[in-house]
Amino acid sequence: MNEDHKFLLEALDLAAQRKGYTSPNPAVGAIIIKEGRVLGRGFHFGTGSPHAEVEALKNLGIEAAGATLYVTLEPCCHFGKTPPCTDLLKSKPLGRVVYGFVDPNPIVSGKGGEILNQAGIKTDYLPLKEIQDFYKSYAWWTGHQKTWLTGKLALSQDEKVCSADGSPVKITGELADRFTHFRRAQADVIVTSISTLMADDPRLNVRSGSSVIKKPVWILDQRLSFSPECQLMDTAQSVTLVHGNSASEERRQNLLARGIDCVAVSELDDGLCLSELALRLGERGYHEAWCEFGPRLFSAFAKNKLFQEIFLYHSTQVKIANGREAFNRETSPVLEAYKKVSEEKLGCDIKESWNLK
Repeated sequence: MNEDHKFLLEALDLAAQRKGYTSPNPAVGAIIIKEGRVLGRGFHFGTGSPHAEVEALKNLGIEAAGATLYVTLEPCCHFGKTPPCTDLLKSKPLGRVVYGFVDPNPIVSGKGGEILNQAGIKTDYLPLKEIQDFYKSYAWWTGHQKTWLTGKLALSQDEKVCSADGSPVKITGELADRFTHFRRAQADVIVTSISTLMADDPRLNVRSGSSVIKKPVWILDQRLSFSPECQLMDTAQSVTLVHGNSASEERRQNLLARGIDCVAVSELDDGLCLSELALRLGERGYHEAWCEFGPRLFSAFAKNKLFQEIFLYHSTQVKIANGREAFNRETSPVLEAYKKVSEEKLGCDIKESWNLK
């Protein structure tokens, strides 16, 4: 690994600390290097906060002259809630800028690097797979105005998902649970269904060691059956109900008065128009959603190609006698639009990663 790769990956580690907390802005990390020494580090904390480049340079003056800035995303060149980073970079002036992802935002794309080059700051675009993967949901949201949906489902050794009466059964082990909480943390929003909520009363927060972090939670709830008495009211950063247009207006007003947001989508003969979910989420600026559904709704999303990414956990130990089946992965059409891209052993579970073909 050469030095450029090394320092870009260090910048990526900084960006990863805030992934899932900066929408509608992307998470960005930056590091300043001069003669092999680190002069400054920074990441973008959240919308309205200084950008990563500003944080990395904030305590530096003339010593930054001739230094190299490594930043995960192309520096911005427009006024938003903060001034353009290209103006700051020209004022130091840096000797070189290396960035790992071309900003897909059309008002920035390619222009930030060009402005710096024209100012005499050598600017290089160095694409790394790790950084391309990191920004895939941001690029998707920018290009489609939709949120990237990632679905997760846990299957027992005998391909069941819960007991016969629908009550939950603990399927996954510690390592799979740890991965779930990691992905919840990196998502901008968590999405579930009213049936999952009624069956399990989950907390749907991020639990990592002694840290407990609240995230926004959206619930597919066609008839606004949500109970404000559930523990989610204490464990979520905010609660949003996605309902049909036929839902009771009186009920909606009562929920709004309790601080619960309500978003209407179209209704079809068999329920909500699921394809509208990514649009409504996208309008709120969410780049990525982590979706935890039961098998019926999971299958509906997968069959209609609404997930961009899927994780299946398959227990090698837990069996559920007379439990509810998910689907047969060999014969069911549920996953026919997806391809398995990796398989990893996580303790007593196998984690399969699937991408939309």
